[in-house]
Amino acid sequence: TLAGGGTTFINALQSQRETRGVAEAERVEREASTLTRPQLKSVQSEAFTRGFGVEIEGNFDEEGKREVADLLSNSGFPTKSTGYHGDAPDGYWKLESDGSVSNDLGSRGGIFEMVSPILTGEGGVKNLGGFLAILRSQGARTSPSAGTHIHFGWKDFGGGDEGFKKRQRLIVNYCVLEPFLLATQISQSRNRGYAKGLNLSPAKIKKLSKATSYGMLRTEWSSVGGGRGALHLKEKREMGTQERGYNGLAPPTYEFRVPASNFETDTITNMVRILEKLWSASIVGYLPHTEESSKPREAEEWLEDLLGQELYSFWKNRYRDLQSEGAYKIDNTTPPRSNVKDQSGNTLVSNKLIPKL
Repeated sequence: TLAGGGTTFINALQSQRETRGVAEAERVEREASTLTRPQLKSVQSEAFTRGFGVEIEGNFDEEGKREVADLLSNSGFPTKSTGYHGDAPDGYWKLESDGSVSNDLGSRGGIFEMVSPILTGEGGVKNLGGFLAILRSQGARTSPSAGTHIHFGWKDFGGGDEGFKKRQRLIVNYCVLEPFLLATQISQSRNRGYAKGLNLSPAKIKKLSKATSYGMLRTEWSSVGGGRGALHLKEKREMGTQERGYNGLAPPTYEFRVPASNFETDTITNMVRILEKLWSASIVGYLPHTEESSKPREAEEWLEDLLGQELYSFWKNRYRDLQSEGAYKIDNTTPPRSNVKDQSGNTLVSNKLIPKL
């Protein structure tokens, strides 16, 4: 017997299947697994301890990547300069060659893709920030043809039916949050070939949520522009099997392809934190995605429940810096400053940004 009236709930679902049809029962089951505001706050309060990896493309003003790799190694970040997807010892950072990046800015230095080793939790976030600081000091720059890739390991989800459901929730939850995530990106980069926005509609999201196998889920995901686009599932149609990569097996990860490249520490590290909350929420349930929960004020409240005030305020500031209009609205022409401080003592912006989810 399940605690809290679980037996009665299961019996009610079975009765619905018999009297109102399978479709309605599936709707009730899906709503039952939608995270409540207290549950979202619980996800937000969990410590960040999982592994992740980051790749950022760009070019140097003057220096070549070999010289910068030597400097990084001498500064406590063991780094190897390699060709495209070249090998490096475990725990090493890499500066790889990358033919997909153009010298859009006419820099005289080398084009590169920075590839991190597996990093873990907030300690890994701190290491990433230190590495990015040295790259900036050596003239690392972004360009319209460069992007950012953030990886999390799909082995977190496990196998079997429960593992499939977690993967399904991640994809649906990503669809819900896509406008929120893209609002942090410069407009010139949002439709790059390697990280295009999704071609979504309520009917297509419904198909994703109704897929009954991982192979079907991948097919529906590709049909909305997923696949190798905004979220690359580096897992074969046989769930739990790694894809083939450029020179061997691809890493056992799902890769979030952020369309813009950036070497700013707060932008990259906070995007990692936002995606980690999306990942953690998907392990336990669906993000709110009903018509009611997508209304501006309700959406703003549950987003802050999920991210916490400081991380959500980062997004608001980032949005304000980049956007004049678009997928979000600002409800005050001149946003007032509040006296709320973040952990570093910085004043947070109190204007309300309204997602149209």
